Amino acid sequence: MTKSIFSKIRLYPLKLVFALGFISSGLWSCASYSTKYSKQNRNWQAASPAPSLKVAHTMYLVGDAGYDSPNNRAHVLQYLDKKLDSADRNSSIIFLGDNIYQLGMPPKEDSVMRETAEFRINSQLQTLEQFKGRPIFLPGNHDWWGWGVDGVRRQELYVQEKISGYRKIQKSNPDRYFLPQAGCPGPEVVPVTDKIVVLVVDSQWWLANWVKNEQEKDTCAVRTREQFETYFKKVAQKYRDKQLVVALHHPLYTHGPHGGNFTLKEHIFPLTEFNPKLYIPLPGLGSLIALYRGLIGTRQDVNNARYRKLRKALLAGLSQNPGTIFVSGHEHTLQLIQRNASWFVVSGSASKQSPVGMGKGSQFASSSMGYGTLTFYENGQIWVQFSDVGPDGDRATRIFQKKVKE
Repeated sequence: MTKSIFSKIRLYPLKLVFALGFISSGLWSCASYSTKYSKQNRNWQAASPAPSLKVAHTMYLVGDAGYDSPNNRAHVLQYLDKKLDSADRNSSIIFLGDNIYQLGMPPKEDSVMRETAEFRINSQLQTLEQFKGRPIFLPGNHDWWGWGVDGVRRQELYVQEKISGYRKIQKSNPDRYFLPQAGCPGPEVVPVTDKIVVLVVDSQWWLANWVKNEQEKDTCAVRTREQFETYFKKVAQKYRDKQLVVALHHPLYTHGPHGGNFTLKEHIFPLTEFNPKLYIPLPGLGSLIALYRGLIGTRQDVNNARYRKLRKALLAGLSQNPGTIFVSGHEHTLQLIQRNASWFVVSGSASKQSPVGMGKGSQFASSSMGYGTLTFYENGQIWVQFSDVGPDGDRATRIFQKKVKE
């Protein structure tokens, strides 16, 4: 009798693991690689901007473009290389971070890694050689990883010199193209028209472990998260009569893996999330990882406590700015989410793809390789569009559009 009881006790943890695995599979396996529309947006093609409307500004949104390689070209960048040549001065493009996978910009002394890093950032910079509009690069977590703030500053210097060279700008007083400057958090204010203002935020700065990196903040006017909250709110209030676009790498809302949504593959082969070739079956562990990321999360997941504090700080700072549009990458998907009076655009599939599901506020979600666009019209209307770029890089297909402001 005693032996039987102890046998059951020994088996209990194993049964618990599989029970949690099945539970998490039911809750967080709702992602897929298909394109999805909310019920009210299934007939999205029926609505489009009136032909008589005049465009005031076009903003291209390109996220996570830094995984290009000679043997596996990012066809989104190949398409934009041609597309941007015809864009006029009333346009801008925001590269939404993770510009260099996996570890940002190494020093020149590391010749092998430096060659790969330069190839990946050059693929993005080459799209701007004939571009007449305003380019903006911001850092993501992969631009920080490996080299910390030194890598971010090296990338800033590299981007600045390249674009200044394209535009034959004197170095004495050029525009700043990599923001925020010097590895600081921002927000940096970029007026793209007299009515539209972009606030650029380095969200990885907020998520970083400053206990180990205190010296990295010394050159910044804003040195603590509390100071950032105060300053961000002050800047947002200053521009409450403008249309604000907040650009940051990490989306405040997402329904992809960083939001706890996975396919069955991630439950069975969890290591493929980090390396697509690691098909090692770990079904129990994979489900526990999915459960953990869905409930607690790493610092790169929206359910993480520090990540939630970032979202809370930004939304509180913008409480007097209804209609703010947030644009982000990080998640290798295309998404449009509406929460309360704000819109959240995810455009992070310029060189990588991830599964995605639909959740609270979802209007549209896709794993297509592509990019997003915000079109601002002179009458005040704003439309968001998403385009899927074909594998040859020669064509793009509109897969969703929606008016987000009258």
